Amino acid sequence: MKLVSPLFQSVAEISEGEIFLLAIENQHLFREFLEDLYAGAEGGEVKTVLSQNNAPIPIRGNIDIRANFAPFEINTRHLLAAITSQLEKKAVDEENYLKTAEIIHSAEKYAEELCFDFPFRAECNITPQSFVKGLHVTAADDAETDIERIFQYMELVMHFSVHKLFIFVNFRSFFDDSDLIELYKYVKSKQMRILLLESTGRKSICGIKQIIIDSDLCEF
Repeated sequence: MKLVSPLFQSVAEISEGEIFLLAIENQHLFREFLEDLYAGAEGGEVKTVLSQNNAPIPIRGNIDIRANFAPFEINTRHLLAAITSQLEKKAVDEENYLKTAEIIHSAEKYAEELCFDFPFRAECNITPQSFVKGLHVTAADDAETDIERIFQYMELVMHFSVHKLFIFVNFRSFFDDSDLIELYKYVKSKQMRILLLESTGRKSICGIKQIIIDSDLCEF
């Protein structure tokens, strides 16, 4: 997978099981590139091109950007939407359709009973979709450490969605080198892809490819 932008010359090439670090020390360029990635994640027009096997693929649906690590929240809006979508499909599949219908019927009758003393005739129409949404299912946070919480989040994203590239913004401002090494081992074992987008260059870590664009826009 490659990430190419007309804002700079370097190409970020991230294979499965790899972390690629791109440090952009020029504030204007860092902000412009990050804004472009966010626009692409929301389906807007972008300058950046994401490709796989030398063929462009949409940025939306293929990247997952996280910039807030304090605290790190597992249940993001996108992840919860993916979980709910899967539950809605399961609720009406061949195995669960009758059970879902029975529960909805019972819930509608109960709602009518609750409204019995009200000065109107109650109507309650629950669809499988509204029923599932009303359950407010979230993923339990079972992690003991922050880095384990990130691992749990990545596992969930890969299970419930089609994201192919994780982008962590200023990860190294929140985690030390030992945590980065643990992340590298995890990504390698799970054959995931991560782009670390940093605003400051730091010492390199063995096994992690990196490009630094300094404040004068020199790339090395």
